[in-house]
Amino acid sequence: MKNQKSFTLQNFFKKNLRGFTLIEIAVVVAIIVLIFSIILSVAVRRETARDTRIMTSVAQIRTKAELIMVMEGSYLSLDCDYDTEMKNLCNDIDSQDSDTPNKGDVPYPIFDTSSTEYCVTSELLTDYGDQEDRYCIDNDGRTGHTISGCSGFDCINIR
Repeated sequence: MKNQKSFTLQNFFKKNLRGFTLIEIAVVVAIIVLIFSIILSVAVRRETARDTRIMTSVAQIRTKAELIMVMEGSYLSLDCDYDTEMKNLCNDIDSQDSDTPNKGDVPYPIFDTSSTEYCVTSELLTDYGDQEDRYCIDNDGRTGHTISGCSGFDCINIR
């Protein structure tokens, strides 16, 4: 039989004075990187979900605009104060930025209206490169992301 040392507190501490192995350190670093990537992914998906909600609200404004045109024969009264439904849509857009870091207040949608035309834009939470991204709709059916917003009553530079 080999001479086995018995397990004592003194032997335990002598054995573990060497420190960590390279593999142990690599495993810990890999776990930290994995946790960080999961957290970052959740944050990006949260902003994307909020942008989707803003775009859905703007699309519902288009439906409301067409209803206003049928009922009143004009788009002139199209704004956030038209009725309770419009106020709720605008408040929903405004509430999407409540805890987004490094982003200013996302304002109510911007309405550009005449008796026969309209254009509505709303700022999104995610940026397009180094420029703010907006979502735009108009009465001609144009819909999409733009950095320019409305010009006259048309969405411009939709990508």
